[in-house]
Amino acid sequence: MTRKDPHLHVFDFDDTLFTTDNIVTINIPGSPPIDLNSREFALLEKNKKLPTRGITEGMMDNAEINFDNFDSVLNPEPIKKNLYIFRNILKYSDSNNLEDSNLYIVTARGGEKNRIDIKKTIDSSCKDLLPNTGFPLSHIITKE
Repeated sequence: MTRKDPHLHVFDFDDTLFTTDNIVTINIPGSPPIDLNSREFALLEKNKKLPTRGITEGMMDNAEINFDNFDSVLNPEPIKKNLYIFRNILKYSDSNNLEDSNLYIVTARGGEKNRIDIKKTIDSSCKDLLPNTGFPLSHIITKE
């Protein structure tokens, strides 16, 4: 891949490239806190309910959602088929010029610490394909 490559490659970090042990805590008035993994939370956002965890439609109207546990990447595990695709794109990129590549990672996570954690995770998983500087931090796009 060169600067002239017309393709843009964007991968989400959570539940696309890696799963993690991070949790979202839902505080519903009158109920004990409910911890959800990112897949459960995505289902809840999509369907406005999550019967498997006792959350019915309307319960989220007054709920507080706590993302504090997402301040760092906890125990990342690769999603092999998607990481394989990512690695193949990386393999055919100009590893000496990744800053000019069209390969990006996005995340709903916020903050510089998450960017650095994601970079470390990618660098570790793709070290055989990356230059000594690793994956460009500027190609990891966070919420903030």
